Amino acid sequence: MNPTTSGQIYLIRAGQTDSVKIGFSVDHVKRIASIQTGCPHPLILVKWWPGSLQDERKLHSIFAERRLVGEWFRVPPSDLESVIARIDKEVDGKSETFDDMPLLSAPVTLGNIASIKQIVASTHFASETQRKTRKALLQCCHAVLSRGWVSILDRLTIEGLMSQLEDMQR
Repeated sequence: MNPTTSGQIYLIRAGQTDSVKIGFSVDHVKRIASIQTGCPHPLILVKWWPGSLQDERKLHSIFAERRLVGEWFRVPPSDLESVIARIDKEVDGKSETFDDMPLLSAPVTLGNIASIKQIVASTHFASETQRKTRKALLQCCHAVLSRGWVSILDRLTIEGLMSQLEDMQR
């Protein structure tokens, strides 16, 4: 692939671990879904930015001291916002907030629903990043329900989560 090909730089977190992946793809939603297949933890999209393979390589170099293996880096939750700020700076502030996240293009699995439940249960949504996460989760839930991708039981679970998220918003 040409290093200047346009796509997205994404930052994903493996469940509640300190492991994050800084990656590049022309379709981050499909790429994250394919990574999930080989990962024992639910993957959480933290943020994404328009960028190139060249941008990804630059970020890997900047965070080399945190490298675990390949494109995976150790970033404790306490460091996450500073890592995001550094990436924002390095990709010229071209970040896309969750307000701009495209609707999901594939069905949400029970594993994703379990991941959302875990996030909701463990998060107080106090910081700006957490508020954006809550908003993104609500957008995902609305997308799933509007497209009819879930069973009645899953629909009830998602509606319960949405109610919980909306209560936290108040």
